Amino acid sequence: MCFGDGYFFFAIADSKCYATEINGTNVAALDFASAEGMQDELMRCVFYSGQLYLAGPGSIEVWDDSSPNATGFPFNRVTVIKRGIISK
Repeated sequence: MCFGDGYFFFAIADSKCYATEINGTNVAALDFASAEGMQDELMRCVFYSGQLYLAGPGSIEVWDDSSPNATGFPFNRVTVIKRGIISK
């Protein structure tokens, strides 16, 4: 779990990251994004310098809020780093 730009983010192992409502704690069932740049399970989410990093063992996806997302998740994927993390 991490916090940034008024949202709490929860990464779970099935490659999904859920976001709360802005400045709140309610989570809508459809407010999630899937880390699918390189299919692997999420191990950690980190908010740093205005961007959300979703990290798995094989890749790290970078997301930001530069453009609106039609799905309800407040951020959009910017790039995929083809190197993951070793452990939680």
